[in-house]
Amino acid sequence: MLSERKVNFVRDKDEIVIESRNQFTALRFKVEDRDVRLNDLKIYFDNGDKLEPSLDEIIPANESSRIIELARDGRRIDKIEFRYRTTGNVLKGRANVLLIGKKYNPYGY
Repeated sequence: MLSERKVNFVRDKDEIVIESRNQFTALRFKVEDRDVRLNDLKIYFDNGDKLEPSLDEIIPANESSRIIELARDGRRIDKIEFRYRTTGNVLKGRANVLLIGKKYNPYGY
């Protein structure tokens, strides 16, 4: 797990700086408590490259987003920016989003 955030009901923009020096091959978001509308995602790598996967989807509560592949040989992530919001009734509380990364394993197991 790389990070965890509570999501507001209005359009929320978060920037997560990744402190880990590990290389990652894939990312995914896990949503808890409420549905989340994910509008935009930008992944910045430590070499200056940027990946903007096409996302505009609702991720249901207690489910995960699709897997976002980065590279087979792993890449170091500098930061991630995303725009999202909790959907539904304000009285039922905000969603919690977990950012999960798959570490690169050079030995293949």
